[in-house]
Amino acid sequence: VLMMFSSTALAYNVSEPGVIPVVDEVVEYTIVAPDTTYIGDLNENTLTAWIAEKTNVQLVFQEIPDTEWDTKVNLLIASDELPDAFIYGGFTAAELADYGSQGVFMAMNDIIEEHGYYTKQVFEQQDKLPGAYTALDGKMYTLPDINECYHCFYSMRAWINQTWLDNLGLEYPNTLEELCEVLRAFKEQDANGNGDPNDEIPMTGDAASWNAAIYPFLLNSFLHYDTSNLSVKEDGTVIFTPIQEEFKEGIKYIAGMIAEGLIEKEALTQTSEQLLTKGSGGDVSQIGVFTAACWWTAVSPDTGEGSRCREYVGLSPLEGPEGVRISPWSGTGVNMGNCVITTACEDPVPLFKMFDYMLSDEGTLRSQQGEEGVDYTLPEEGKTGINGKPALYFPIPTAVKGGSGGEESTTCMPNVFPSNRTSDFRLGEQADYSDPETQWLTEPRLYNESHDHFMPYADESMMYPSAVNLTSEESERINFLQTQINDYVEENIALFLAGEKDIDTEWDAYVAEFDNLNLSEYMELRQTAYTRQYGAGAETAQTAETTETAETTEAE
Repeated sequence: VLMMFSSTALAYNVSEPGVIPVVDEVVEYTIVAPDTTYIGDLNENTLTAWIAEKTNVQLVFQEIPDTEWDTKVNLLIASDELPDAFIYGGFTAAELADYGSQGVFMAMNDIIEEHGYYTKQVFEQQDKLPGAYTALDGKMYTLPDINECYHCFYSMRAWINQTWLDNLGLEYPNTLEELCEVLRAFKEQDANGNGDPNDEIPMTGDAASWNAAIYPFLLNSFLHYDTSNLSVKEDGTVIFTPIQEEFKEGIKYIAGMIAEGLIEKEALTQTSEQLLTKGSGGDVSQIGVFTAACWWTAVSPDTGEGSRCREYVGLSPLEGPEGVRISPWSGTGVNMGNCVITTACEDPVPLFKMFDYMLSDEGTLRSQQGEEGVDYTLPEEGKTGINGKPALYFPIPTAVKGGSGGEESTTCMPNVFPSNRTSDFRLGEQADYSDPETQWLTEPRLYNESHDHFMPYADESMMYPSAVNLTSEESERINFLQTQINDYVEENIALFLAGEKDIDTEWDAYVAEFDNLNLSEYMELRQTAYTRQYGAGAETAQTAETTETAETTEAE
């Protein structure tokens, strides 16, 4: 069903919501996107032609190198040469609000209400939407881009060498105390079986890779901790974790493990390259436990038969002295500011309707997986996905998706084009668990390790959400204060753990310095923003704790 759309310059028919083609004549738009290293020329990508054929919307891409994105986008916005839309822009909530209020980005509320179909479905399936995308003026300046990475939600992981446990007849540790006993055995009893009792590293990590630092994982045996340094109590109070008594006890415990040689001291400073050299080198394994989101941070990414990574299994969070055992929730699956239509777009309806259609199952499959018969096939009846539910697609192993062997994808735009990649979609990749090798493939393994070892201990409610709308003034002040506060925290964590500062005698001085760093103001801003968007109401919200209550023990 088509309906007339008219403006001062144009007259054509557009379809009813959810119906394609979205317009009865070809309409052309200019889109600015980053020039990624893993996708070829977006104008030559077969997805672009597919979109034109399906929807009658012809996209002409202007690509900006990743390294120059911020600078060149700012120049475009300041000029009279705005494109019709930006994709994969990653505009922050504050930038969306600023550019929206300045008349640069189009408010999407009315067009979603009148022409939206799949966008409305996305909002219904996501309990944080459309709120997360709604600026403080009540307007939405971005369209949805959903990427629910299941294993990323539980990314603060550790890995333990099951082969070493078996060699020494040790049980899998479930408490922090049991872990220490295991690490002592790894250190003293020739766990790798090469006859040299001194070449084992009981536990390590690195200071640079994604969630590879040793202390965040272990601190969650004492309190909810993630690297935002924020946590939300059950009553909606936002607390600053690095001044809590449980944080102090956790750092003290970890420092003791380092002093005893159960965790190598180099883990506090070594690079990812140094960790990988230790984990992958030699004839036998040298590492008993390492912290990292993914095993390939410390050992070869090769998952084939006989590969070293098969020695390791996920190490669940350890129960601490007070019974705390938490796997922090990471991320929301809601990408902010990845699809905006500018006010320079004279004819936004067909463009919006195309983006809306690409949030459908078919649009998402085409943009993220590629061409049927080239990149994937539809699964046979009865086949299941990684998560055990009915399979949605079966990737062809020889297909080029980008990032493999330096080749660029020419048939799809994974991550770049906005889509609705729910957890079920991502885990809908066909997986044949009757083949014992399937469990070792990357995505099945990440899912199963996360599901079995980390998901049972996760609690999303304690995470301070990344999708919190701020005014430009709040954003500017928070960014300034956050930088100096978090730098100070990281500096002192390193000193406490290395034994260069004594946490018992120097704790009070460490906490007192937060007065000079304006922690009270920072936490008030954080609390206000959280309560405004997620709380029961400002009148019932409590002011976040600051240095005056640092000695109070918080029940996590």
